[in-house]
Amino acid sequence: MTAVLTAFRDNAEKVAAAIAECRRMAIEVLPPDIHRSHLEFTVEGEAIRFGLLAVKNVGQGAIESVIAAREAEGPFKTLTDFCSRIDLRLANRKVIESLARVGALNVFGHPAQVVEGLDDAIAVAQAAQHDLATGQTSLFGGAVSEDLLLEKPLPEVTPEPRRVKLRWEKELLGLYLTEHPMGEVAEQVGAFVNAYSSDLRDESLDGQRVVVGAIVTGYRLVITKARQTMGIATMEDLQGSIEVVVFPRLHEQTAGTWAEGAILLVAGRVDHKGDEVSLLADLVVPWDEAVARGPEAFNREVAAGDRGRGRRPSAGGVGSRSDVGVAVGPGLPPGVSGNGHGRDVAGVGARATSPERPAVPYVSPLRAGSPDARTSAATSPLAIAPAEPIPTYSEPPDFIGLAPERDDEPPLPDEARARAAGAAAGPTAAVEASPDSVLHVRFSGYAGADRVVTAMEAFKGLLRDRPGATRVVLHVPGSGGSALPMELRAGVAYDAELLAEVRRRLGDGLVDLQLGS
Repeated sequence: MTAVLTAFRDNAEKVAAAIAECRRMAIEVLPPDIHRSHLEFTVEGEAIRFGLLAVKNVGQGAIESVIAAREAEGPFKTLTDFCSRIDLRLANRKVIESLARVGALNVFGHPAQVVEGLDDAIAVAQAAQHDLATGQTSLFGGAVSEDLLLEKPLPEVTPEPRRVKLRWEKELLGLYLTEHPMGEVAEQVGAFVNAYSSDLRDESLDGQRVVVGAIVTGYRLVITKARQTMGIATMEDLQGSIEVVVFPRLHEQTAGTWAEGAILLVAGRVDHKGDEVSLLADLVVPWDEAVARGPEAFNREVAAGDRGRGRRPSAGGVGSRSDVGVAVGPGLPPGVSGNGHGRDVAGVGARATSPERPAVPYVSPLRAGSPDARTSAATSPLAIAPAEPIPTYSEPPDFIGLAPERDDEPPLPDEARARAAGAAAGPTAAVEASPDSVLHVRFSGYAGADRVVTAMEAFKGLLRDRPGATRVVLHVPGSGGSALPMELRAGVAYDAELLAEVRRRLGDGLVDLQLGS
């Protein structure tokens, strides 16, 4: 891991992810220290010591001066001794202050104390170095020793607040090192989220709805072309940072929730644009409120929002869903449903017709080429009417008389006709699950092992996307035509949309869904 950290030292996000992995592996990462750190990350006992070259504002020349001074004359005794022995032409005040703020000079005092006394220490050191350079002092005593005897003790200063210390670490190291604001909830947050900031860069998640938990590090306002106010939040978890787009309705209902330092759970869809990625938020819940409800209740609320079954309560300043003009009703162009795709899933009308929960579009209105940049003020910023097809060829009227039945579909083959008749005569699948229902999932044993394994992985992906309260039992085909039941730990939100999505992804005949007890 030391080599990995050294290789990624110029990429703060990758360093943060690597340090998060070190913590998971119980490998301690120690903060920078002028007596123990080197240029790069180094192994120190059973731990890893942070390299000085990874500190912002600190160049290689300054670090080499520090290392040469300590190797030549031993440990630094005081702040003035440190400033006198290093080359101040390479390590100026900004360099030393950056080292102090990340804790590298804690041997002399806490960061606020060192920063406060830095000007006096540099003044004494510069005078001593000037005398030495002009020959006004001896290498064996004299002015330098006298100046050090006149060194003032560091001023008594109140230690910096915890949040200030963490902000300095974030600014200068690119991550929270000694502790993370999310550290106190790290063990619990896994029960509420299904993705972390580093996961969202996976392009296969584009358009998928995920739940992340992170701390707000910044929030800025943006005015859309429709003269509505929306917000852009910068949030950070243990693995990195993520930009969260907060559309006008959600911003209006949750403006006070996005306070800097607040830990929030945010649900929304992943939006990729080149190398950039953002989360288009449709639900936000403060951490304390989510913990009070419990993971199961929170997951049910997230699943209900994904199905679009009405607005959740907005008590306590917690928002519901965004609109930005994408709503089912007046102002929506013909042919564009509320799910933002210009189509609806057959048999699932709730998503497209419910006026309570307009769906979040898949593209941020702030990105180049987004719907907001292409529509006029007369239309909703994200409601895009599909382009009208332009015919490139018109048949002469006489041709119609020659083939009046040219658009009739050919008859089905006997085998397909029998299958269609059997499906029409079969019982209608239930689209609602009772609280004690169990979803039994059976896979066809005649499809081949490879297809069954692929189908199982695809079905498990659906379960991750649609968490809910309905228990799931997989019946895995075994030898001799038997099936091995296996109950999954996570439940699913069972409804007509799930049935339609299973059929769309896996087709007919490969998987059978049945509700039971």
